[in-house]
Amino acid sequence: MNSSLFDDLLLIFGASVLISALFGRLRLAPILGYLLVGVAFGPGALGLLNNVADIHDFAEFGIVFLLFSLGLEFSIPKMLALRRTVFGLGGLQVAVCQSVIVALAWFAGVPFVGALVIGGALALSSTAIVSKELLRSKEFNRHHGQLAFGVLLFQDLAALLFILMAPVLHDASLGDGPRLVGELLLRGILLFSALLALGHWVLPKLFELVAKAGGEELLVLAALVVALFAGWVTHLFELPMSLGAFVAGVTLGESHYRHQIEADIRPFRDVLLGLFFVGVGALLEFSVVVEFGPWLVLAALVLLTVKAGLLAGLALAMRENARNALRVGFMLAQGGEFGFVLLNLGGQQHLLDTTQVSFVSGVIILSMLATPVATSIGRRFAEILRKRDAASAPPDEASIASLEAQVAELDRPVLICGYGRVGQTVSRFLRRFGIPFVALDSDPMRVREAAEAGESVFIGDSRRPELLKAAGIEQARLVVISFSEEARRSRTLATVRTVRTDVPVLVRTSDDTYLQDYLDQGASEVVPESLEGALMLVSHVLAMLNVPIGQIVRAINQVRRERYQILQGYFQGEQTRLIDEEGRRLKVLHAIPLPENASAAGSRIVDLGLDEFGVTLSAVRRGHSSIQSPPPEYELMAGDIVILLGETEQIDQAESRLLAG
Repeated sequence: MNSSLFDDLLLIFGASVLISALFGRLRLAPILGYLLVGVAFGPGALGLLNNVADIHDFAEFGIVFLLFSLGLEFSIPKMLALRRTVFGLGGLQVAVCQSVIVALAWFAGVPFVGALVIGGALALSSTAIVSKELLRSKEFNRHHGQLAFGVLLFQDLAALLFILMAPVLHDASLGDGPRLVGELLLRGILLFSALLALGHWVLPKLFELVAKAGGEELLVLAALVVALFAGWVTHLFELPMSLGAFVAGVTLGESHYRHQIEADIRPFRDVLLGLFFVGVGALLEFSVVVEFGPWLVLAALVLLTVKAGLLAGLALAMRENARNALRVGFMLAQGGEFGFVLLNLGGQQHLLDTTQVSFVSGVIILSMLATPVATSIGRRFAEILRKRDAASAPPDEASIASLEAQVAELDRPVLICGYGRVGQTVSRFLRRFGIPFVALDSDPMRVREAAEAGESVFIGDSRRPELLKAAGIEQARLVVISFSEEARRSRTLATVRTVRTDVPVLVRTSDDTYLQDYLDQGASEVVPESLEGALMLVSHVLAMLNVPIGQIVRAINQVRRERYQILQGYFQGEQTRLIDEEGRRLKVLHAIPLPENASAAGSRIVDLGLDEFGVTLSAVRRGHSSIQSPPPEYELMAGDIVILLGETEQIDQAESRLLAG
């Protein structure tokens, strides 16, 4: 590696670290950061990169590992389970969107073969951005999330086909196209079948030998060699290297080494992909962005509008409801990372000139930047439709008066808001003890299934005061809020307290993140599932150690009375998440030994002023003894180990106070 290329790589990696951290705070995809680094440092702007071609050739391996990872994640059973969405909605989306975009590009003066490349690039959406958004919002397993996943699955298959076809489009445009395409498909099918057979019979045995030999390094090396070897074989047959890597991934995707291989190669893939997108950004002509700025914005808006409208319309045509159709349409309206790959191939095959590549790449970048806004718009439209439907439709296909009549027959029932797994568990025990209950849930299928089984469950939004009154909150002896979504829990609690201030309210949460917030909002009790699970485990441990059951019960009850203080926070590890899905910083435990010259040695806890940092002194270990929640007058000594609970930045500030004053 020459020194000039080394300088370029050092500059790229240094800038990428900074901009990736910034984009992470803004909840934007790192891909956009890499592209902006390439645009800024490329020949069209600052001109700081001297070896763009070498970087681009080196980064091509990122595409190989990307397709290898895609093959690992590719699941034929999952595809078959979602076949209606994958091949129906997904197939229609790619075909219709590409046709419309090809027509628009051709109308704008782009040659037909180049318009095909642009249509393929813009018809695809960003798997990375959409998947991350679905996981962040915990909507992956909801119906619109599964619809989006099915469409993305077909798009991945279509991207593979587009990559396969791109190298022959140039030759096909010169004549004899059908023969060239036929030869390519025949070579691809034969090689695909041969690699699948080889992978099915040879690769599992190979990785068993590697695993027995021991060492993670050997497994990583074997995975890299398999991906590169498969790519090399397809390259010999004049097919894209990425095709062989994809097939190798598919064959290993069914093995029990899949998850470990995927985790092991991810660092290599992400680094090389980062280089690839920097290279793509460096090839963009900044003058094109400046010259066609308004047209770029207009084209991005047209892309978002056309794709969202077409996909929503296709979903409606397949009898999906309007809310899900709109959410999926706006969620998948952007361009995707495979679009840059296709545009790059189109430029290499001279199907598109550099101005066209730069313009369309700029459109994709703008559309990806607009994804959070587009997703929010789709969510708002869906919420408007939901409220309209809720306002026009009675709770359980009967009037509120009918609901009131049914509930009036119950004597001081328990009101359960949310009839998922937790709500149903509560109801079963209430029934066992002969305690009447009424449940509200907004899932029509769940309510229908439960009602047919004779449950006292009604459809409706528990955030509506009139519905809570109809469900008998004014006579209820207890309200249980068991939704899994934090926003619904909080709004339901606020509505309950608006309607009735004296009823006991129990709120179920997943952990202790919002425990104090709910108590401040008026919850009588807050039950964090993860902490209660830990208490159950502890009670079994103590029972197996022959600790008297009375002592166990008293200890567990004391922890509950103290609002789980002893269980709050945990010591962080290398993989510990420091920020939750809503962007809130999580609290951790951190141990600080006090040396002889520590400022806090000889001081009382109350005099240290740790409260101003927002941390809690959880415990002090002195010798072989430990004091939990020491009193404010407790005096610290040199040699003590102080355990703090708080956010990482707060703990750093408090540690400076303890050690240096």
